[in-house]
Amino acid sequence: MGFFDFSKGPKGDKGDKGDKGDRGDPGPQGPPGPQGEKGDPGPQGEQGLTGPQGEKGDPGPQGDPGLPGTSSWTDGDGSVTTAVSVGIGTDDPGDFRLKVIGPVSFDSPLGLESGGTGAANAEQARVNLGLGSMAVENTDNFYRKGDTMWTLAYWHDENGNPVQGDKQTLIDAVRAGRPVRLWVESEESVVAADTLWVKNDVVYAQNTSQVDSHFDDDVLSFAPQGHSRRYNFSTNGFIQEFSWDTNDTRRTIRPAGKTELKWFIG
Repeated sequence: MGFFDFSKGPKGDKGDKGDKGDRGDPGPQGPPGPQGEKGDPGPQGEQGLTGPQGEKGDPGPQGDPGLPGTSSWTDGDGSVTTAVSVGIGTDDPGDFRLKVIGPVSFDSPLGLESGGTGAANAEQARVNLGLGSMAVENTDNFYRKGDTMWTLAYWHDENGNPVQGDKQTLIDAVRAGRPVRLWVESEESVVAADTLWVKNDVVYAQNTSQVDSHFDDDVLSFAPQGHSRRYNFSTNGFIQEFSWDTNDTRRTIRPAGKTELKWFIG
C-alpha cells in the first residue's frame, strides 16, 4: 500500500437542498392541438332593453291612384248602407236622407217602403211633399212595398219543353203560397191562377173567372150568346176548357189541347 489510500470510503450523509435557481426563459410555442367537440348551447339570455326610436325615414314615392270610391263602396256583402244623409249632385242634402239633383234612371222598378206624395208631377209633389217622402214625376217605374210585382218564373213551349226560367222556381213559389199568372199563347191573354196543384213535379193551374168575349175592331165586347168558361193548365203544355151557355144549362168540355205558357209569380 502506498502513501495515499485511494479506495472508496462509505457514503456520506445527503446535504441540504440548495436554493432554487432562477426561472429559465419560456420555450417556443408548441403546435395547436386538434379541435375539440362542440359543447351544448348555453341557456337563452334575458332580452335586452329596447333601443331608442330610430329617426323617421324619407317618404316613399307616390303610389298609383286607386279606383274611385263609388265603385268599391260596399259593406262586403254586395250591399251599401250608411247612417248619414246622402247628396248626389249636391253637397247639401238638407233634411233629406237622400237628395238627388239631376236626372235619375232606374232599369227596374223602385220600391218605396214608406212615404210617397201621392203626386204624379213635380207641381203636385211640392204641395204634398213632407219630410221622409219622395216626389216622383214619372211613376211608371215606381211601386209601393206591398204591391205585387210579377216576375217570369218559367216559360215552356206547347210540348212542355223549357224555353226560359226554372220550373223548380215555380214549384217553390206555389208551395210558398205566392200568386201566379199565366200568359196563354194560344188565347193571347193573361189569366190568374185561382187554384194551383203540384204533382210529380208538374204544376197545374185552374182559372174560373172568364166570360165569353170578343173584339169588335179595337173594342172588347161580351159575346151576345155568352159562355162562362173554366180552364185547366199544366207545365207539360196541356190546356182544357170547360164552358156552359149562360142562357141554358148546356155544358161543354173541350178535349185537352196544347199551348205555350209563361208562368209569372208575384
